Parts: sequence; structure tokens; C-alpha cells
Amino acid sequence: MDSMKVHFINVGYGDSVLIEIPCDIDNSVIRILVDTGSAKEEEYQPEGPRIMVTDYLKQREIDKLDILVLSHPHEDHIAMAIPLMRQLEIGEVWVNHLLPETAECRRIDNSAVSEARFLIDSLNIYTPILAYCRAKGLPVKAMMEKGKDFVLSESFSIRVLNNQTPQGELFGNQLNSLFDKNGNVLISDGRIRKSLITLNRNCNASSLALLFRWKDIKVLLTGDSCPESWPDALFGELDKTDIDLFKLPHHGQRDSINERAIKAVSPRFIVTSGASDRRNDSSNPDCYRLIEEHMGNKPVLLFTDEVRYEPYFEVPGPFRALILTLAPGQQSSVEFDLCPEPETANDRAEVLL
Repeated sequence: MDSMKVHFINVGYGDSVLIEIPCDIDNSVIRILVDTGSAKEEEYQPEGPRIMVTDYLKQREIDKLDILVLSHPHEDHIAMAIPLMRQLEIGEVWVNHLLPETAECRRIDNSAVSEARFLIDSLNIYTPILAYCRAKGLPVKAMMEKGKDFVLSESFSIRVLNNQTPQGELFGNQLNSLFDKNGNVLISDGRIRKSLITLNRNCNASSLALLFRWKDIKVLLTGDSCPESWPDALFGELDKTDIDLFKLPHHGQRDSINERAIKAVSPRFIVTSGASDRRNDSSNPDCYRLIEEHMGNKPVLLFTDEVRYEPYFEVPGPFRALILTLAPGQQSSVEFDLCPEPETANDRAEVLL
């Protein structure tokens, strides 16, 4: 393997991205999974293209991940973490924020604060994940120090970007303050209820923003952290960085991009990870019109759960993943892991870009 491969797995409305990098030291492969997609059965149609990340990795005969990244505690990004941990060997887990140990076995009542139900349901998934890691002795690292590089090999590093304004930096402290000394969340407390609503509104902006650098190739993943919440310093850093591949944050909802971000990032490839039913205003056409209008070098636009998105994208049929192959000085390609026809072998289509 002499190239970087980035698998955007079709988990429907959610994120799950597998990055594979050749190791400098031996012939092994460094594998990092960023987010796991949803665990809701209704997200995955029987015989349809969407695939749970556990099944995708099993089909690829992958039995080890060096790092599992959980970008932020929302169900559509973290819910398959425990099934993954049961199936695979995982070196370590990266998260944006830890919680008090006493909270790891507690469940929050989701019926009393309807405005924050999605966050509460997600925290009720996140706390067991942390408890499972602790029980299994699996290292969990909170990436609190922004602007730091983690060097994994001579040619490969991950930079944790500073994507948070001062208001966003308070998210972790506010999250921890929900829990009393016994790990309970007192929904009856008006202050706690108000804090839950605020946290629900700000959770996306707390996502880890990561810049993967292998040789001269750079891949930018920012979870659901959208440009409107990025500080000026991040725009300045991105202005000086030639990005090859950018996953559009927040599933291509209208807040996922703005003119300033387009000019700062200006990548060769933009991938939208969203469901083809375009719920929640995802894969919003205004985003791609904005990109067309303001990006000088037109990027290749790719979608994880679409067969056709006129006038930007069309493939031969439904697919379980798109895999970008990137290497310095070489032509890039995208491979579509097409859904096989009944009683036929797996099929793949590759396009040189």
C-alpha cells in the first residue's frame, strides 16, 4: 500500500470515515475510524446500500483500529461504538470531552426537557461508552489541547485544530456541571434544564476538528463543527494550508459552509455524508451553488448516499462506501463499493480523477 485511502461509509444520516495510511516502519497499515454512524435499525434498509460500520469492517476483514475518534456525543456519530469495541481490537479512543466517572452508569430522564431530547438521548449512549472503555481498560483521550500535533509515523500526523470560540470552549465545563457528585442530572432544577437546552444547541460546535497529514496529502474532518463557529485563527491557519479533501460538516445542512470557509479551504474534493432523503435540510443545494460561485478551482463533489445529485454527481448504482485513493504526485481515484445484484459477487466501480 503506497497511498492514503479514505473510506466514507454509507451509514445514511450520520458519519463514519475510515482512514488507512501505510506505516513507514513496516508493511502494516495505520487505521483510524472517525465516528461510527447511527445504531437505529430504521436507518439501514434491508437489502439496501446503507451498511453498519461493523458489517463494513467485517467485510473488509479489518479486525483492528489504531484509533477510534468520536467527534462529539451525538447519536448519529457515536452509537455503534460499543458494538465496534466488542468486534475489534482498538488501540485508543479520542473524544472531545470526558464526563465524571460517577456519570458513566447513570441514565438521564429524556421526557422532561423536550427541547434537549436529542442531546439527552445521545448522552445516554455516550455514558455507557465511557463506562465500557473503563471496564475494558481501553485508553480514552480527551483532545482538550487545541493546535497540537500527534505524530503517528515519520510521514503521518494528526493536528487537533482550534475550532472553538471562547464560548465554545465552555462546552466541556458546562457539560460536566450537569452532573451532581453522585452522577445524577437533576432535571427538576431550572438551572440544569436551561443548561441542557443550551448544550443541545451548542453540541455540534464542540466537535473535534482534525487535519490528517500524510506526506503532502491533507484531509480535513470537522465533525458537525460549522464555519460560523470557527474562530478567526482557524480561518488563518486554513488559508495557509492546501487541503486535498474536506468532509462538509453537519451533513451538508445550510450552515455547513459559507463564503469565508470556501475561500479558506478550497479543496480538490468535497464529500457530503448525509442521507439521500435529505432530511433536516441536509445536502442543501444552496451549499453547492455557493461552492460553485466562490471556489476558483472547482472541486469534485461526492455524496455518500446518493446515486444522482444533478448536476454534480452520478454513479452506476447504490453503493455502500466511496473510497478515495490519494498519493503525492499521482492521479487520484474514487472507488464505489457498489451493492451487488442478487446472487452476484460484490461489484466495484473506479473512476480516475
